Amino acid sequence: MDNQIKVKNYTKRYVIWTYAVFWIGILIAAGLYLLSNSELVMSLSTIPLSWIPTIVLFVMFNKLISNASRKEWLKENFKTKVNIKLVLITTLIFVLTIVLTYLIMICYNDAVLSLKEATVSFGGVVIEIIVCIITGATGEELGWRGYLQRHFEEKENGDVLKSALKVGLIWCFWHTLLWFVSGTGFGTWYLISYIATFIILNMCLSLIIAICYKKCRNIFVPMWIHFLSNVTMSLAAPYFSTSSAIIEAKWILSALYIVVTLLFVLWYKRKEKDIEQQKI
Repeated sequence: MDNQIKVKNYTKRYVIWTYAVFWIGILIAAGLYLLSNSELVMSLSTIPLSWIPTIVLFVMFNKLISNASRKEWLKENFKTKVNIKLVLITTLIFVLTIVLTYLIMICYNDAVLSLKEATVSFGGVVIEIIVCIITGATGEELGWRGYLQRHFEEKENGDVLKSALKVGLIWCFWHTLLWFVSGTGFGTWYLISYIATFIILNMCLSLIIAICYKKCRNIFVPMWIHFLSNVTMSLAAPYFSTSSAIIEAKWILSALYIVVTLLFVLWYKRKEKDIEQQKI
């Protein structure tokens, strides 16, 4: 019991330190951007910042995980065979959601560019993919899902969905300063919509990731789904030529994510019910 209380307290400290270091880093990055007035400086600054959940985890590792070394724990996270079918299905789903968002928007919004009108180079696409690989998904998921999701599942007697909602809230509000860095300068409605759609998309994504991670306990799966979400939105962005078009697209994408999430939840509950019936 005492050990469980200690782990719980250290988990709270993990979350607090992850927030504190990230927010301080964002303020430093914003300061460097204001001094240099360079988008490149801001972009390069965000790369190490996205690794903070993993960095803090490994710094606090002996306090958080007592039954394995860092190397053993890391190997265990990649040990399970990747479910290729699951990876292919999630890839198809996330590609379809962004394509459907584009098709809906282009039917009525003149600010949406056609495939010929948008200025998209092969080199730019490659750079965007590389950035998405080395930032968010790869840097965050060992902390959020590899540690925090599994910690909450143990605490909640295996309740994957409840644990996913907890992680999702922590994950969402970790980005608070970024909301204001990215959303200011476009008006109040834009900022409110930016924050609202960000929360919806991330909460849905947290549930989808948790369900798929339960199905296949290889941390590559959360990394891949997180990467898919980031890269599809990043690659679609040049086709929306105004801030209002971007926000409209985010609202449509949010609605599609809600539908997809509900389908995943129903699928998960059905699978869990089948498992329970087999035990009887």
